Amino acid sequence: FTARQTDILAQLGYSADNVEYIQNIYGARTHSGWLSFMYPRLLLAKDLLRDDGVIFISIDDNEQAQLKLMCDEVFGQDSFVASIAWKKRSSPDARDTVGSVHDWLLCYVKDFSTIKTAIGKIPLSAERVDSFSNPDDDPRGPWASVDMTGMTGRATKDQFFTVTLPSGKEIKPPAGRSWGLIEKTFFELKADNRIWFGHSGNNVPRIKRFLNEATGQVVPTFWDMAECGSNEEAKKEVNSLMEQADIFETPKPLRLIDRLLTIATKSEDESIVLDFFAGSGTTAHAVLAKNAEDRGNRQFILVQIPQPIDAKKQKEAHSFVTDTLSKPEATIFEITAERIRRAGGKLKANKPELDTGFRVFDLADDPDALILQKPLAEATQADLALLQTTIATPQPDQLPRILY
Repeated sequence: FTARQTDILAQLGYSADNVEYIQNIYGARTHSGWLSFMYPRLLLAKDLLRDDGVIFISIDDNEQAQLKLMCDEVFGQDSFVASIAWKKRSSPDARDTVGSVHDWLLCYVKDFSTIKTAIGKIPLSAERVDSFSNPDDDPRGPWASVDMTGMTGRATKDQFFTVTLPSGKEIKPPAGRSWGLIEKTFFELKADNRIWFGHSGNNVPRIKRFLNEATGQVVPTFWDMAECGSNEEAKKEVNSLMEQADIFETPKPLRLIDRLLTIATKSEDESIVLDFFAGSGTTAHAVLAKNAEDRGNRQFILVQIPQPIDAKKQKEAHSFVTDTLSKPEATIFEITAERIRRAGGKLKANKPELDTGFRVFDLADDPDALILQKPLAEATQADLALLQTTIATPQPDQLPRILY
């Protein structure tokens, strides 16, 4: 009982890191500390979402389980859409026993009844397009056949009927299955040459889906580097804009954010994309690039605190801000803003009509804010009386000061 805690932990064989973790069990490095940091931000994010809004949260295995439970509480379990696995690197770290090569993207909507408008499809992959062909020379062009059977649990009695094949053979749905459509619809599709019985005319019928009618494909829950980029690709994107200065370890690639914009925004819709952990500014770059691609009117809001850059641990990043950009203080924010300027300039060179402008706002204390300007423990009765008077007094001069 008289020994120091550190001595006891050392005798039990705990490393210095373990000791620090236990001593700071409610600190930022713990699950509870991180959750306390995230909780109010996610509550605010929910309030800011449109009724058909969608939020994606990138997270690794360290906090994925905790974050999922917290998001279920904040957004509601019914608003959960998917946990998407994004392969962010080609191979695991050789120092690991089991090496992680992916991150998670948790996806929630504000209101699940709006999911059909909140989240759209992705364009057909090259592999999917190549699967279309035209074996019967249909004048409508290439098509692919899809299964015509359905689940019996959801079927109505109209989905159990006999089909007569071109060969004259009669068949019923396979055992344990129904047809995926009612008999009336089947005959309508057959009359329109949208039913395929195989080259022999003796196969189980399938429905023809034409390439020129395809609106895209359902979003899968596994995203590969070939489609959405990697951390290495993202570093090259940032470095190429920043004079090859190696300033970020694990930025997000443009193709990853582009896919999020593809499924969650529309070119004709003035969507506002909010990223409150902006980092290298990939989100803003991706929004500008997407607008350049489809003439969209998306806007972005980025939040990045002026986090200091360590001159010893991040030499290149520090030198880039202080020497190349000639900024008096080396902060992450300066890199974020510069990335947007340079990305916008590069895009505007090819699309002069593209709007790449943005405003920068600093958070500042409001001397007229209706709050107590000192810790409550230091407040006197006179301070509280003055605050009460201030709150009860109309403040017409402050009304216009909402944003600026």
